[in-house]
Amino acid sequence: MCPAPPEFPDLRAKAEALAKSDKQFAAALGPSGNSYRDPRIRAVFAIAPALGPAFDPMSLERITVPVEIVAGLADPIVPVTSSAKYFAAHIPGSKVTLFPEVGHYTFLASCTEMGQKLKPELCIDPPGVDRDQVHRTTADMAIKFFLSNVK
Repeated sequence: MCPAPPEFPDLRAKAEALAKSDKQFAAALGPSGNSYRDPRIRAVFAIAPALGPAFDPMSLERITVPVEIVAGLADPIVPVTSSAKYFAAHIPGSKVTLFPEVGHYTFLASCTEMGQKLKPELCIDPPGVDRDQVHRTTADMAIKFFLSNVK
């Protein structure tokens, strides 16, 4: 579906091991098909959402609030086919915007000097990508979305 994130490379193996060895973890997975609809949530603006196929398509099809999704076409961590496009295909009336050349971590805050030293892989964008401009564009989109969908 998608590779493990660099910051948690053994995520899948640990989750599978916990599902087999930890009764509380396994029990928490049991009600995954239940509705978790929260009436306080009136609209969703999702940025680079992950784990699309972990969601049952029928549960996504029951979403009735407005949904807008943004993601990067150059995302090697969370490929858009199994994430943003998957959600958009199964959530009625949703809208998806895919930024060319933008990766997953482009949506994180611009890195400080310390961040660049400690986690450079989270700070590097493809040539020509202006992280701050992507943030401004995404923020403008979110503002317009919420102003037109939440009253």
